Amino acid sequence: RRRNMSSSSSMVFPKHGMVSMSSFAYLFSELVQYSQSKVSNTGDLERRLEEVGRCVGGSLVELVQSSSSSSASSTYDAKQVTKLASPYLTRHTRLLDVLRYIYTTVWKYLFGKQAQDLQQSNDADDEYMISDDEVYLWMGRYVSVPKDMGTFNCHAFLAGVVRGVLDEAGFDTVRVTAHFVPLKDTAKAVDASSDIPASLENTSVQQGPSRNKVTLLIKFSPRVMERERMLSTPENN
Repeated sequence: RRRNMSSSSSMVFPKHGMVSMSSFAYLFSELVQYSQSKVSNTGDLERRLEEVGRCVGGSLVELVQSSSSSSASSTYDAKQVTKLASPYLTRHTRLLDVLRYIYTTVWKYLFGKQAQDLQQSNDADDEYMISDDEVYLWMGRYVSVPKDMGTFNCHAFLAGVVRGVLDEAGFDTVRVTAHFVPLKDTAKAVDASSDIPASLENTSVQQGPSRNKVTLLIKFSPRVMERERMLSTPENN
């Protein structure tokens, strides 16, 4: 089934020029429709979009690094370039550092701004959440969901992108899923400059007719959590 797609003339992606939003809207719409033709329910459709996003995320780290390095080299001398490019070229070894990288650098590359919230679950040490107002995320801006697919969340594609970035960085995940949370539900955010994430209460996941916050729930693998515990020991600090 075709979705009603609206479009604007163009969209600015930081540091690498203009992209026609009408072209992107058409491409993403075709991706959703093609994926839908291969499945029989919304759950499978979201999984297919996540798989595509995961492939995109696997290549995104190199693109972000290349864009950042090129921008720096065109403006600064060699000594300054090394200093400015190093945060993008360093391989992250700590869990919170790679989440900050996604929360700030990757998000700015995709949406021109950092995400609104970085949170940790109160009930599970291996679960983190990255959230943003859905109006800033272009995946859902041009997709009209039919009533018979009311639970469909096209931000599964973004969940896949984040999982692909984590894969490339060496942080295995059990799953990364996208959820709608009403904007009235708020929680204390993790300070991006803080060394220890705050413990936060889970918010209830639901779909509503009003504007929502999109939350990506990231569950890391036991291997990643064990490595994090080892790196947190005094002899490794």
